[in-house]
Amino acid sequence: MIRVLLLIAVLGLAACAERPAWDNAPLAYGGKWTKGDRVSWENQIKTRQLGQNEDVRISQ
Repeated sequence: MIRVLLLIAVLGLAACAERPAWDNAPLAYGGKWTKGDRVSWENQIKTRQLGQNEDVRISQ
């Protein structure tokens, strides 16, 4: 009985552990825009759209 209560207490305390939140840092394969900079974000979106356009890719 004591072992069961001890196990429940340990699992309960382990469940309460708080991990730091992910700060959405850009990944290595992510875009080259910076957080909070609208112009760099728009430029990245335009570059991505041009890369996905088959007509532009074929003519290069």
